[in-house]
Amino acid sequence: MGRIGTNVARIAKHGFSMEVLAYDPHLPEERFASFGVEPVQDLNDLLPRVDFLTLHLPLIDETRGIIGPNELDLMKKTAVLVNAARGGLVDEFALAEALSQGRLRAAALDVFDDEPPSATSPLFKAPNLLLTPHMAAHTEEAMHRMAMGAAERIIEVLQGGPPRDVVNPDYRHFTS
Repeated sequence: MGRIGTNVARIAKHGFSMEVLAYDPHLPEERFASFGVEPVQDLNDLLPRVDFLTLHLPLIDETRGIIGPNELDLMKKTAVLVNAARGGLVDEFALAEALSQGRLRAAALDVFDDEPPSATSPLFKAPNLLLTPHMAAHTEEAMHRMAMGAAERIIEVLQGGPPRDVVNPDYRHFTS
């Protein structure tokens, strides 16, 4: 339920009148209520209830393979999985198998363990699977925001300020 997850939840709830459930072990329960979203305390409790599962989380040790064979088995056979967040969150082999065996209705992936995926990846033979080349965020507006943000951060650092939104917070600003 970060920035992207919150926006997707808002669109699902208000744009499509969907009941929205969310799992985020790091978010205080009050925040869920402020979005009109039902919090679910355990991923294994969430999975059997969803018709659409969208992933909006970083790839870290804690989240690598968060959707694997066991999690896919918990989902409804009519469910749809969408991952446009990070490759590595979904076990691609388990997903291809679940789709091929009819244990999941459909899936869409914009991110992969290896990019581009190998031509021998089982994903290419899986039915009901939409694959896009890691381009989901490449709208004209998003590209403009990314370019402006990068330019602003460069100017801030060149003016002697600390880098914002840095991935490695232990970074030390060196001046010459």
